[in-house]
Amino acid sequence: MDVNVKIINGNWHAGYTLDKHVKSSVFIGDNQYGHPDFDTVRTDVGEAMYQLKYKNDRKKIPLLVDAFIENLKSKLSSVGFIVPMPPSKRRVFQPLTELAKEIAKKMDVPLCENILIKKVRTPQMKDIESIKEKIKVLATAFSIKDEIVGEDCWDVLLIDDIYGSGTSLNAAALTLKTYSKVNNIYVVAFTRKR
Repeated sequence: MDVNVKIINGNWHAGYTLDKHVKSSVFIGDNQYGHPDFDTVRTDVGEAMYQLKYKNDRKKIPLLVDAFIENLKSKLSSVGFIVPMPPSKRRVFQPLTELAKEIAKKMDVPLCENILIKKVRTPQMKDIESIKEKIKVLATAFSIKDEIVGEDCWDVLLIDDIYGSGTSLNAAALTLKTYSKVNNIYVVAFTRKR
């Protein structure tokens, strides 16, 4: 799988994306329901994420996990546990959680999927255009559930599926920084909008 790793900046120690989500998207007219239709060409990572998230193609999980491990594992060697971003939309099958589980196995670190809690239901961030509005919605959206036994402090990897403005990841990282058992925060999103 071809990737184009890029550094993303925010209120974390280091952050990365594997590639852009979309190479090009051209408006081709309205569909039969009157909605805009596009001819979209995605990157390898973008297409795999699209197929996994929207077409429920679980065969894409090993491809995405392998791309992650091959390109980012060496940059994340100090990570003590992994936290997936809490979902905005409830699904029976949560693609990001499944990816995070497999990455945790490959990195031989625990997955802590219940530490970062979304305490209020929020709209999907892709549906909110204004960064100010996103910040307002997310300002108090997250909380911490203390599930780590002991007093040690760990580096954590926060994983998301797509990086847009960074508002969600920044809000989540701010919340994780309040947890006494978190040291450095690393962030990875599989794809980025730009």
